[in-house]
Amino acid sequence: MAATDKVQIFFTKDGSRFWTNVYHVNALTLDAAAAWANIVLAGAMTNQLCDVFHVAKTVVDHLADDTFVSTPLNLVGEVTETEILPLFNTVKVDIAVAGNGRNDGKFIRGWLRESVMTDGAIASAALSAFDDIFSGLIADSTAAGVDLCDADGNLWLTATCRPAIQERQLHRRRKKVVAP
Repeated sequence: MAATDKVQIFFTKDGSRFWTNVYHVNALTLDAAAAWANIVLAGAMTNQLCDVFHVAKTVVDHLADDTFVSTPLNLVGEVTETEILPLFNTVKVDIAVAGNGRNDGKFIRGWLRESVMTDGAIASAALSAFDDIFSGLIADSTAAGVDLCDADGNLWLTATCRPAIQERQLHRRRKKVVAP
């Protein structure tokens, strides 16, 4: 069974440029998925987000039809820090999934700052905090009745952050379709 809903969470610094993360969920209703996105997901993502950034909105698309919910938010990051790493430096989260699917993964921007680095890698205390955020997100999502999964519907089981700082996921070029 494939995921029922696709959730996009939009982040920005000043409102002129945005970046997103996409999550897939299995929810009973579109409204349940939207409530989860605005409370559980947005809360988890702002936990380590630097305070110069904020969550601007969420968009939840129901994959079975054309219905969607777009919710404007203005949730400021909870970490005060002046020495923020450039946004192309990301935390890479590997997520083990149930079934025979390929592991899922996320690149998280806005969490890296000088104070969480040791010799070019994420310090162990920060890495543990990042792992706890995603473990808590999986548990809180299940408790809310909205299961995190990959696009194919394989449930998320465990999440592990890589200690090495990652470069952002590069945009994949789309092949040009030649009209006949």
